[in-house]
Amino acid sequence: MEKLPLGLALDLRKVVPYETGSWRTLLPVNIMQTPPCNHGCPAGNDIRGFLRTLAEKKDYEAAWHVLTRTNPLPAICGRVCPHPCEDGCNRRDFDSPVAINSAERAVGDYGLEENLEHKKLIASRKEKVAVIGSGPAGLSCAFHLAKRGFQVKIFEAYGEPGGMMRYGIPSYRLPNYVLRQELENIWKLGIELECNIKVGVNIPLDQLIQTYDAVFTGIGAQTGLSIDIPGQDARNVFSGVEFLREVNSGKYVDVGKDVVVIGGGNTAMDCARVAKRLGANVSVVYRRTRVEMPAITAEIDEAMEERVMFRYHTNPVKIIQDNDKVVGILSVQMELKEPDASGRARPVPIAGSDSVIPADTVILATGQAVDYDGIEVHKIDNKWISANENLMTSIDGVFAGGD
Repeated sequence: MEKLPLGLALDLRKVVPYETGSWRTLLPVNIMQTPPCNHGCPAGNDIRGFLRTLAEKKDYEAAWHVLTRTNPLPAICGRVCPHPCEDGCNRRDFDSPVAINSAERAVGDYGLEENLEHKKLIASRKEKVAVIGSGPAGLSCAFHLAKRGFQVKIFEAYGEPGGMMRYGIPSYRLPNYVLRQELENIWKLGIELECNIKVGVNIPLDQLIQTYDAVFTGIGAQTGLSIDIPGQDARNVFSGVEFLREVNSGKYVDVGKDVVVIGGGNTAMDCARVAKRLGANVSVVYRRTRVEMPAITAEIDEAMEERVMFRYHTNPVKIIQDNDKVVGILSVQMELKEPDASGRARPVPIAGSDSVIPADTVILATGQAVDYDGIEVHKIDNKWISANENLMTSIDGVFAGGD
């Protein structure tokens, strides 16, 4: 055996005593800690549990039931979730994170192919709950209540259920048949659904409060915000959510030859890639650099692969129109200065750097807001519903969640 260098041997003698000590009789301490992947999942999924079931038992059905204890939409999340769980995976420090999102998609698809059904925990209860909105928040609430025996009815403002999954996520990312199958499985728990009913407009919120034992509102942020820019009232100027809703509703949207998308978030990437699929030349205008873009890295990479042009350090000044029709965008180049309140570099215009970008359609993917029409609850800064630690709003018995 090769001898250790003298210096190392001497150091080891300081650390390893010759006598045996109490370590022979001590037992290891079991410290209960949340796995970093579980901790990184905002839905609280038992990630380690379903992965271990796959690894040790090769049992996709059992893994599906582990996942759907918390998440009724595994096939959907396996396609569209930004998978923050993988950012926390210990494996990334060794080589790369476990492909948790892909595993979830495989398990979710298995559940659809094999027609697996959710199991009720309690057969029936007398309490009734109204859920406003059939997006991810409303569906999850209804799902967990129905599993526990509550009588649940969902009120949906649009013609079809799904919320932003139906009207905000492009079909190339989330095919309609996947959404439909996952929803049909949830309805089997006995949940009622009524579409084309906007609570606060078609039916008063007070009526639900009087009729049901509790009300949950998950109305989402489905109203697009626009930046204060001259010319935004021209034809073929859309907000990001408006554009996606039009396309996902099956309507024909004539975007013309050149499309400019303003913004750097995930909605901007979806709009750009949808416009590209409609045959347009697409530019994304963003006033900072790619480093500051809030969109998921993979979404940006895929948009680039599809030949979407990115114009960084560019800020729109005015939408140019001719007879109320968009013909271009006047923009100015920016330089980055010290960080602003958001912590990102502050963009400052460069004098004399104006230029015109040709455009037949402009999409303002610059933020979203909530439509509170008819729903009078206390809000924070008049934007987001104020709720306590139990998610109850300022109205007793009315809860809120989601966006």
